[in-house]
Amino acid sequence: MKSTIITILALFFLNNVNAQDKSKFKVSENVQTAFKKEYPTVTKVKWDKEAGNYEASFTDGNNKMSVLYNTDGKKLETETS
Repeated sequence: MKSTIITILALFFLNNVNAQDKSKFKVSENVQTAFKKEYPTVTKVKWDKEAGNYEASFTDGNNKMSVLYNTDGKKLETETS
């Protein structure tokens, strides 16, 4: 029982460390400018790196969306759910 609790706590800690590491990158100015130009009313954005590109996940109205940009700020893909 004690080892199960320790294992669960260790997994929780490692998951939090990995989540923090993802957010330690800087989104390029080109990408931020392109995003703000296309989605000026969006205020809460979660940025991730995907194969060297930047992915913005956000809610626009009632739509959950993600947009993928290359490092130059060119939009590569849009997903809406």
